[in-house]
Amino acid sequence: MKFRAVRDSIGFMDQRWREGDITPDIEDAALLSDPALKHFEPLGTSAADAAPAVEDDNPTIRGLAIQQTLELMTVAQLKVYAAEHGIDVPNKATKAEILGLLN
Repeated sequence: MKFRAVRDSIGFMDQRWREGDITPDIEDAALLSDPALKHFEPLGTSAADAAPAVEDDNPTIRGLAIQQTLELMTVAQLKVYAAEHGIDVPNKATKAEILGLLN
């Protein structure tokens, strides 16, 4: 399983991690139980990694949770998220502009 750093961290796997860095595939039980892993989130399981869910033009609870998660992200995190989902973001885009592109 791969993980993404949710903030800068030093020590996990004996290296320095920047917010947004992605680990190699980890299967070692010792690494998966490392307390430093609290600074990481599993890829593909966070609300930020999922597409907004909409049914009949009414946002679902999951879609609302994703929107709230996006609003808590920094501009840099939103740019990474947009890039992962194939959305081009202008270099000087504001947070509001990026959120508009993601909706």
